[in-house]
Formats: sequence, structure tokens, C-alpha cells
Amino acid sequence: MARRRRGRGRPAASARGGKPAGPANTGQTDWGPATQVPTDDWPAGAYLLRLDADSGAQRYVPLTARSAGTAGRVVLKSAVATWQAYNTWGGYDLYAGPGDSYDSRSLAVSLDRPYDRNGADMFLTYERNVVKLAERMGLPLAYVTSMDIAAEPDLLDGELAATATLPITRTLAGPASSTRARCAG
Repeated sequence: MARRRRGRGRPAASARGGKPAGPANTGQTDWGPATQVPTDDWPAGAYLLRLDADSGAQRYVPLTARSAGTAGRVVLKSAVATWQAYNTWGGYDLYAGPGDSYDSRSLAVSLDRPYDRNGADMFLTYERNVVKLAERMGLPLAYVTSMDIAAEPDLLDGELAATATLPITRTLAGPASSTRARCAG
């Protein structure tokens, strides 16, 4: 992972509470920022921020400091849209709602909510080791998120290669199916 940095963010006003799921079954909050972490001088990279509460509880927040460009680099993409699709905070994700019911699943994804569990399960499970390996190998790297690519389709022009780590949720039989799945993205 990118260089370790230790420091404190600046506390900001915060509010407790959250919005109910609403018609789209999307759990989200009305919380204001609790802290601000200036990243202007950070090198591009994948970071894992640890949040420590006065109570001793800890949560993690994956953060991508985006690269200015990708030309001539191996692009490491953080799949933040996928993280939120599988985020069950509030009892709903895009695949199941309360009681693992598909019918009551969320119909939309919101970034206006915290991550469930420890805060970084998807990053730690599917992306961290790829980042560590690529950095250890000394590859020329660029860091972006899935949302950066969606907002700027030309962002990947000129890259050497791009990685996309994601959970495999279905099993495909035989080499032909595997090839089709690989070619389809």
C-alpha cells in the first residue's frame, strides 16, 4: 500500500441519526462530516484510514488518492461502486434486504452512508494484496476508482494495463464459459 501516514484530521461538526430506507430501500444518513483529512500533499495511492472512537471502537475507510494520469502506467482500480453494492449498512444491499430477501433489496446505491462491518472488508479481501504486490514489484502505477472511470471514460487512454478485482458471485462451467466471462469484463 502507499506510504503510511499518521496524523489527525480536524474535527468538524457532526450529527447523529440516519434516514430510513425510503422507497428505494437505500439506507443512508443525514450526518455531516465528522472530520476532515487533507490529502492535497499525499502521493497517489491506495490508503486505509483507521478511525478511532473515544470508546475504543475502530472502523476503517479505504481511500484512493487518484493519479493525475494513467498513460504508460498499470492502473489499479478501486471498485467503490461494487463496495457499495455489497454494503449492507442499514440492512439493505443491491442483492438482499432484511432476512436475505431479494424482493426487499435496495434499488439504488448511496455513498451517503458508512461501510458495514469493519469498514473495509471488500478492499481488504479483493484489492489490498494486488496493491501490495504491484507496489512491491515496482510497476509504474496509477490509482483510480470505478467512479472516476465512469465519470471520465477516456481516463484509461494510454494505460499499459488495468486491474479490476471483484467478488465472483457465480460459478461458470468449462473453459469456454471462463473465456466468455473474462472477455466480458
